[in-house]
Amino acid sequence: MRKILIGTVLTLCSYGICLAQRQADIVVKFDNDIQNILVDEYSGNVLIKDSKAISSYNPDKNALNWKITEDELVKKTNKDKLQKADNALKTVERGDFLSFLDKKANLIELIPGSPYLTLTLNNSDIIIDIITGELLYNSRELGYRLLSSEYMPDEHALLLTVIDDKNYSCVYYDLKNKQEKWISALSPTESFFSSLKGLLSVFGTSDQTRDMVKTTDKDIFVTISGALFRINKENGDIAWKSEDKITEFLVNNANTHLIGIRKSGNILRSRVSLNLMNISDGSKVWKDDVTTKYVSYIEDSGDKVLVAHESGFNFYNYSDGKKIWKKDAKGNKIKQVIPIDGDYLYIADKEMNLIDKDGQNKWKKFVEICDKDEDLVYHLNKIDNNRVFYLSDSYGNMVDYTTGKKVWKKDVKFNRDRPLLFKFDKAKNIYIAYNDKKIYRFDPNGKDEKKNESFARLKDVKSDDTMADIELFDWGISLVGEEDVIGVDFDGNVKYHNTYKDPGAKKRNWAMAGRIAASVGGEFAMQLGTANLMSSAFSGGSTTGAAASIYGGAFASELANSGYAERMTQRVNAMQANADYAFVLNKGKEGTEIVKIRKEDGEEVDKVSVEGTAPIFKVDGYNYNLYFVHKKELRVFSKK
Repeated sequence: MRKILIGTVLTLCSYGICLAQRQADIVVKFDNDIQNILVDEYSGNVLIKDSKAISSYNPDKNALNWKITEDELVKKTNKDKLQKADNALKTVERGDFLSFLDKKANLIELIPGSPYLTLTLNNSDIIIDIITGELLYNSRELGYRLLSSEYMPDEHALLLTVIDDKNYSCVYYDLKNKQEKWISALSPTESFFSSLKGLLSVFGTSDQTRDMVKTTDKDIFVTISGALFRINKENGDIAWKSEDKITEFLVNNANTHLIGIRKSGNILRSRVSLNLMNISDGSKVWKDDVTTKYVSYIEDSGDKVLVAHESGFNFYNYSDGKKIWKKDAKGNKIKQVIPIDGDYLYIADKEMNLIDKDGQNKWKKFVEICDKDEDLVYHLNKIDNNRVFYLSDSYGNMVDYTTGKKVWKKDVKFNRDRPLLFKFDKAKNIYIAYNDKKIYRFDPNGKDEKKNESFARLKDVKSDDTMADIELFDWGISLVGEEDVIGVDFDGNVKYHNTYKDPGAKKRNWAMAGRIAASVGGEFAMQLGTANLMSSAFSGGSTTGAAASIYGGAFASELANSGYAERMTQRVNAMQANADYAFVLNKGKEGTEIVKIRKEDGEEVDKVSVEGTAPIFKVDGYNYNLYFVHKKELRVFSKK
């Protein structure tokens, strides 16, 4: 499969005023070699992990906010609890788990939707409040090893899955009172790892067996190694455990039923079974499962549920699981369903169609949007001027929403072996797409034509197969690859084209090498056509404000009047703007260097000398600080 990065990608950035390779503005020295660093995008603090400590560095004050050392953990050790934690490991004689702990050893992991991090320090699992540096959880003190952590924002609590002596258990950790509220044993470790081994044979990788957690007013629903549990939120009592292995589940809007999804088979051939379950006792409602190769969409309608899967697309009654429509929506291999104003736009195999709420076709025929069955669809939705816009590995075009007629008789045909980058220009209300050294404009208000021709052709691109970043400005488009930084105006004229020599390009994965990081306030990759990606329109809530949208729940309320919340809001709002600078690694005259290029005009505004072809460094997309690791030093290159 070809390499794709779509939308705005955070181009690594710092700021300087001279082109000579310069020394760091600040050097922060540590006692041990630094293993990993992470920039907290919401506070701007840098988290630094070495072999014996974890620290938080505040670049505004040029000081450490807090530091937790291995010695401090030892001082807080409860010998009996430590022995219990060690015994937990001794009960696990399976290499998979020990390998799992080894891989976690150097990682700094933020718990999603929370201001907390987890890491392992000298065989101690710890959880830290990244704002205050408070140590919330220490396996040396509590006596069990941590496997996973989930933040429950409405409860302002953590749900931890742990190995507790000989049991695989669930822990409710109350963050307000900073104490364990309850621990509930779910299964013996031996049966847990036997179950895990079975799941791995189905999925192929452990990444796809991540526990799922959903909460209601009274209950916690969680999947643990393939079993779905209903747990009383107040005391940890287990109401029931599913008889079947459940790999995914959804809670309906009324909190009366669950959709339970399970997989069977092996890596080469797998099947999915789906059924409605009573929340009260976990029993199945339907006599027969819906069995298929994959499920692509589920929608709750109160008394019926819409299920789209490989071979069908229909509503099923809550009561008996019978289909509502006389016939399934036409088409094979239903990959994606998008609800639009009571209608359903969907992808079947290589085509799309539109049906109404009664399952009746609104278009006379299907519209082909892909060349091959395995093609990904990166954009598909209704846009302005009553049109549907689609971009896939193969084609790009628009169709009339009412008739299904294509705006351009011939699709724009893409080279699926080259990156496809696209971006929506809000100011001009147009979509811009780049592929195979060509740039296209998709205008919702454009006139019907035979073909949408490219308005720019860039013959001199040095490394087209690594192009990974597209950004729009009032003057035109910027493009960034491993060895190219290009500016093109909206008339197709090349404004600038800088080329570089990557010191270790083909030895690394472009997306993972630290060259181009995740987006700051931009669009992330949207791969709508993946058959194994299930979307749903089941229960869910929404919050507003920077703190609420990032953290949510009680913690967001605590932040409302704090200086941290103000700083976070300022940063989040600022990072919605365009990434104005590109950073590339270059093989310079004096060795490896990081070059900063201003996208506005292509001017090189800074160069930083680094060691090696794959240096450890992070960039703050708000203030353009660059943090580079050299052995025991954190070198800070800041905006002047």
